[in-house]
Amino acid sequence: MTKQSKRGVYTIVILHGWGSSPERWDAVLTAIKRIAEKKKHRVNVYIPSLPGFSSKFKIDKAYSIDDYTHWLQEYLKKHSSNKLLLVGHSHGGRILIRYASQHQDLKARLILMNAAGIPNIKLFPTMKRRAFKVLATIGKVILYPLAKTPLFPLCKKVLYKLAREHDYEKATPVMQETMQNVLTYNARPDIPHIIQRTSLIWGKHDTATPLWMGHLIQKLLQNVSSFNVLDGKHGLHLSHPNAVASLLIDEIA
Repeated sequence: MTKQSKRGVYTIVILHGWGSSPERWDAVLTAIKRIAEKKKHRVNVYIPSLPGFSSKFKIDKAYSIDDYTHWLQEYLKKHSSNKLLLVGHSHGGRILIRYASQHQDLKARLILMNAAGIPNIKLFPTMKRRAFKVLATIGKVILYPLAKTPLFPLCKKVLYKLAREHDYEKATPVMQETMQNVLTYNARPDIPHIIQRTSLIWGKHDTATPLWMGHLIQKLLQNVSSFNVLDGKHGLHLSHPNAVASLLIDEIA
C-alpha cells in the first residue's frame, strides 16, 4: 500500500454565498487540484448549487435557515466521508454555523469564510435596512400606477439602486422572501454550540461581513484552529483563489 493510499481520500464540500454559483469557484477548484496533486493528497471536491440559486434547483416556496440546513443534511448523506472538510462562504457560512450547532455528532472540520449570520448592530446598516423597508413599501404605492407601462422596470431599478439592495432587486419574489427569512437569523447564540475544529478565513477589507464579525465568531467558538486574514474583500474565492485553495489543503493535511 502506498503512502498516498494510506492517507485516504479527503472530501471537501463548499457552500457558496448568496447570489453566487459553483462556477464562480472554478479558480479555487483548479488550484485545489494542482496543490493536492503536488502534495500527493487524494481529494474530492463538491460545490453544490444551493436551493434557489440555479435553474436546475428552483424552489417554489421561500426557504428559512432551517430549510437550508435540512437540505444540507440530505446532501451530506450522499457525500459522507470520515475525512470531511465543510467550507461555508458568506450565506454558506451562515448555513454551516446553524447546521454544525445542531449536529454535534458531525465528524468534520469546518472553515468559515467571510461567514454571514452576525447581525450588524452598527447604526448606519441598521438604519439602512429600516429605511429600505420603508422605501420599498412607499415605492410599491408610487410605482403601482406605472406597473403596466414601459417605465416600470426602469423606475423599479432606480428604487432599489437608491437603497443599494442589488441582490434583492435581482431576486425572484420567492428568493426575495427567502432573503428576508435568512436575514432574521442571528447566528450568535448558535456559535458556542459548535464543537468541531473550525478555522476562519476573512477579508481584511470586507464590507459585507466586516472583519470584526470574524473576530467575534472566533471568540464565541469552542475549538478554533486558525484565523487567516487575507488582504482582500468579500469575494476572496475570486480575488485570492490560490491562497484560499492553499488554506483548504493545509486544513486537511
